[in-house]
Amino acid sequence: MKTIQLIDVAKLRPGIYVELPLSWSQHPFFFSRFKIKTWGEVEQIRALGLDRVPYDQIKSDPKSDATGDEPIGADDAAAIDANKAKFWDEKQSRIDQADQFRRARKDTAQRYNETKKRIHNLMSDLTTAPANAVRGSEELIGDLMAQFDDESSMLINVVNMSPASFNTNNHALNVTVLSLLLGHSMGLSKTDLLALGMGALLHDIGKVAVPARIANYHKNMTNPELELYKSHVGQGIKLVHRINGIRPEVLEIIGHHHAFLDGSGFPAKVPAEKVSQLARIVAIANLYDNYCNPHALPDAMTPKEAMAHIYAQGGEQLDDSLAQNFIRTFGIYPPGTVVLLRDKSVGLVVMVSSKALLRPRIVLYNPDIPANKAMIIDLAEHPDLQIVRALRPTEYPATVYSYLGLQERVGYYFESPGVK
Repeated sequence: MKTIQLIDVAKLRPGIYVELPLSWSQHPFFFSRFKIKTWGEVEQIRALGLDRVPYDQIKSDPKSDATGDEPIGADDAAAIDANKAKFWDEKQSRIDQADQFRRARKDTAQRYNETKKRIHNLMSDLTTAPANAVRGSEELIGDLMAQFDDESSMLINVVNMSPASFNTNNHALNVTVLSLLLGHSMGLSKTDLLALGMGALLHDIGKVAVPARIANYHKNMTNPELELYKSHVGQGIKLVHRINGIRPEVLEIIGHHHAFLDGSGFPAKVPAEKVSQLARIVAIANLYDNYCNPHALPDAMTPKEAMAHIYAQGGEQLDDSLAQNFIRTFGIYPPGTVVLLRDKSVGLVVMVSSKALLRPRIVLYNPDIPANKAMIIDLAEHPDLQIVRALRPTEYPATVYSYLGLQERVGYYFESPGVK
């Protein structure tokens, strides 16, 4: 049965799903395909000068008297014109807001990459000028901490990137950002946050002493390769221990960022009471980023799946209260999650606020709009748009993947200060 048919605009009513045969710029609606909600929308469609429009019988509601508002009289030209101006103003307001969000995302990505460059330079200095590297690391962590605002919620953004641009410095930055955000949500002091950030930044520094071909874990490692890979923990402690001014908490984080509370992980059989709160935080952040950004791309989890694994490991391998707080901080739809909305729209979660975890900021897939002008909306300001569930990559076509700017690798950073 053909579900798309033409309907006379005089017969339109709320509940009918229309597909306007116009470009996005030729009408005042947010989408060219949508279910009519009000008589005001009916009047605006009629004012477009079309005799008939395509509509979808399957997606349309049965005829009902419960329409929500009253139709405007056909002879009330002033009311129709006023309504038209209102629709166009609302659309322009959304366009302006999306432009602001887009600029903020660009700024966030730029600051992420600038911080990554600083990390690259610091890691190079660790062996040649360790004192300078320590001072530089403390300054970097201080700069990140300065972006915390105790009076407002934390805004966490996703940064998409290609595999070619992702390296160990990205992982160090991701783990540092995730750790600091979790530590901040726990109310840690600035002194502890500084130690936490330093430990997170340097947690994998021992990999410089491990052959590059096995510096990153993969499931096909031989036993000798696995043991050599595990040695990066001890190598990291040796390297950092020689640097004056390093706090013991930083060394403990490096030594225990792979230790699980049930005695598994490595070093093996570390008693839970020997693993500090700071090391437990970094263990969660490190694990989460490894789930999302594994060495072997086919093993990558979606952010939603990675969060589910963190939840499942809480209480046995991971600190349960910290795992729960991690989820509360980043949400059940973390940045980077592709979601299905109640109106069947698809979007990419690009920013999460700790005060509105179920109402993130998303990029909407809309084939009627060029990808470089894609609408970015804050669900907290649109109560009619609700997330139904997260989508797996197999549930949406490659066109959606490309449109939303998805990449195989992801990073995390703070929203620009002052952007709302």
